[in-house]
Amino acid sequence: MSAAAAADLASRCVADYVERRDLPIADGPTLRAKKFVPVNEARGRVYLAGPFFNLQQRRLIEEVLAILESAKLKVISPLHDIGHGSAKVVARADLAALRSCDRVFAILEGCDPGTLFEVGYARAKGIPVFAYTETVTNENLTMFIGSGCHVFSDLVTTIYRTKWKR
Repeated sequence: MSAAAAADLASRCVADYVERRDLPIADGPTLRAKKFVPVNEARGRVYLAGPFFNLQQRRLIEEVLAILESAKLKVISPLHDIGHGSAKVVARADLAALRSCDRVFAILEGCDPGTLFEVGYARAKGIPVFAYTETVTNENLTMFIGSGCHVFSDLVTTIYRTKWKR
């Protein structure tokens, strides 16, 4: 087959596996007939919510910020764009920044009260939330999942879903 046909079939194989997470992969005719949901690049601004009170938390925020920006996303980070100050000043600035964004990337590790508040505020305003956690148990994710947050235990998947919409 041509290079273009081989690339299309390979892409369909990957999409089929990612969608089902099961082997074996369907055969060529089945894959060619299958309609996959296209993804589009999400536009607008991303609010990066997450704790940044110790070295490990700051490192994760820095890494996620760098990856989102390298993916050509416009990111507002409270740590970098708002900084420290009185509770009244920081809260007003954080909420104004949240309202100016089209979606939220939330790091739920550590269950930081500020991050939890930002996620709740975003959902109350109808702003989509893409949340990353590896350690929060499903029973503690009830309100996130139930309110329509997209919760993932894999950092790359969370970044991908923040960048691309279905």
